Amino acid sequence: LCLVYLDERRRDGLSADAWEALLAETRLCEDELREAGHALAAGALQPPEMALTIRGGDGEVAAIEGPDDGAWRQLGWFLLLEARDLNDAIRLAC
Repeated sequence: LCLVYLDERRRDGLSADAWEALLAETRLCEDELREAGHALAAGALQPPEMALTIRGGDGEVAAIEGPDDGAWRQLGWFLLLEARDLNDAIRLAC
């Protein structure tokens, strides 16, 4: 399972064209992996502002709307790969 994290501050600094180019490159990579039979599932997550942060401890649980304020990276996308072994998975992820 490959997890792709985004640095929201860096993303916000990209122009619309640069962001679209990055997304196009990501889709191309996913398409190539799927055509080769390696990509089993993939998907983007909702933006961080849609998050629900759940914290627990000392027998209590708190649910807070929005992302974790201390997180500078957010999970943005996942890709489930079929690989022969760990080395093959690393090769495919890069």
